[in-house]
Amino acid sequence: MTGRAGATARAGATARRRGPAQAVSLIAKAAAAGLLAGVCAGVCTTILSAQPAAEDTAGQTTEDRAERTANRTFYRDLRPAHWFWNGMDPLVLERILTRIKGADGPREDSAYHDGIAAYGPGNWTYEFERVGDAYMTRGRLQETLNHTHVAAAYYRKAAAAYATAKFPHFAENADQNRAYAKNIDALEAAWTLRGLIFERVTSTFDGQPVDGILMLPALRRGPVPLVLGTNGIDVLKGEFFDMADMLIARGIGFFAFDMAGTGSHAHLRLSPEYERLTRHFMTTLGADTRVDAARLGLIGVSFGGNAVVKLAMQQPAGLKALVNMCGPVHSVFMLDAGAVAGVEAMYRDAFVDRAKLTGASDAEIADALKGFSLVGQGLLGGGRTTPVPIFSVNAAGDYVAPDSDMALVTASTQDGTLIYSGEGDHCPQDRFMVTPVIADWLKDRL
Repeated sequence: MTGRAGATARAGATARRRGPAQAVSLIAKAAAAGLLAGVCAGVCTTILSAQPAAEDTAGQTTEDRAERTANRTFYRDLRPAHWFWNGMDPLVLERILTRIKGADGPREDSAYHDGIAAYGPGNWTYEFERVGDAYMTRGRLQETLNHTHVAAAYYRKAAAAYATAKFPHFAENADQNRAYAKNIDALEAAWTLRGLIFERVTSTFDGQPVDGILMLPALRRGPVPLVLGTNGIDVLKGEFFDMADMLIARGIGFFAFDMAGTGSHAHLRLSPEYERLTRHFMTTLGADTRVDAARLGLIGVSFGGNAVVKLAMQQPAGLKALVNMCGPVHSVFMLDAGAVAGVEAMYRDAFVDRAKLTGASDAEIADALKGFSLVGQGLLGGGRTTPVPIFSVNAAGDYVAPDSDMALVTASTQDGTLIYSGEGDHCPQDRFMVTPVIADWLKDRL
C-alpha cells in the first residue's frame, strides 16, 4: 500500500504500543480527563456530529460485515499520543478513526481499515484534511475580527490535522501532497500572526532543489545561535511544533528540513551518506548574517538521529551541541532477510520508498540497511569519542533504537546525557516533559 559517559534518568509515564481498539480507548480516556483544548469547541461540534461514511450493505448480513471488520487492522502505525502533542483533539481523533473503521468501499488492500482508495468519506487523508480545513475557516474568521491569538491557535491546530492527513507521506500521492502543502501554509499563518519570522529557504544540493523552514525570534541583538532539525522516514519538517516555539522563546533560531527521500526531498535517495544534506544546510545558513555560524546545534528524531550522531563524530565547523531523539545507530540495521520480512508493512514500504529500493528482495533490503550502521562505518565503538555534547532521549526498551544503541552513543561523547521517558515504544512518550528539558540543555550548550 503506497498511498503510502553521561547521566541517566527516567522521566514521564510509561506507555506501550497499542492496537486500534486500545488506541481509541486511550483517546476516550484522554478526552474524559479534560485534555481537549479550548479552541476545539466549534470544530468538535461539526466533526463529531458527522455520520460515518456510507456503506454498501447489499447482499451482506450483519455478521458478514462484523467478521470482515473485526479481521482488519490499520496499515498506519496509530500514534494518538504523538498526534495529541501536535495539537489534535482527542474526541475529534476518536471520531475520525471510528469513521475510517466503519467505512466501506474499494480498498487498496482489504486487510486494512485505512485502505479506502478513493478520496472521500472513509479515506484517511480526506477525513483529516477536512478537519484542518474547518480549523482554517475558523481561524480566518477570528483574524477578520482581529482576534489574532485565537486565529493563530486555530491555524496551529489546522497544521496538526494536515500533518496527520499526509501520514505517512508518499510523493506520488497527490492528496497527501496537497495536505502537506497545507500543513506548511498553516504553520506559516500561525507563526507570522504571532509576529515571529517564518521564511522558506531554497537552495541547490548536488544539482537538485532543496528547501527548509527558517524560524527566528522577532527581537534579536546580533546573530543568534541556530538549531537545525530533521525527523525520520515518516514524520516531516512541519511537525516540530513545541520544539520550535521553545527554542525561539530562548533566543535560538530553528531550521526544519526533510530528510533525504522524504517530503519535499523525496527526489533524493536516502543513502548512508544522507548527513551530507545537513552539512549543506549548516553551510548555507551559516552564511546568513542573522545566524551565528559558530553556534550551531542539531536535532535528529528517529532515523534523523542517525545522521546527527554521525556528524558529531565528524565534528564539522560550528557544531556545538546536538540532540539524538530515539535515533537508531546500529542494532536495527543488522536485521537479516528473515527479520526484514517481519517488519510492519508501513515501515517497510517507507524505507523502500525513501531508499529507492522498489522491487528489492528481503535480502537486498537487509544489505541496504547494514550501510547505515555507524559501527559498520567505523564511527562508533572501539573507544572513539567526540568532544561535541550529545543529549540522547528515548523510551526505554525501544525496539528501533534499543537501550544498547543509546548507551553506545552516550559512551561516544565526552559530554553525554541520556534520559528515558516511558518504555516499550519508539521515541520518548512524554514530549510535554522532555521538550523544555531539551530546549534548556541546548540553550546552555549554545
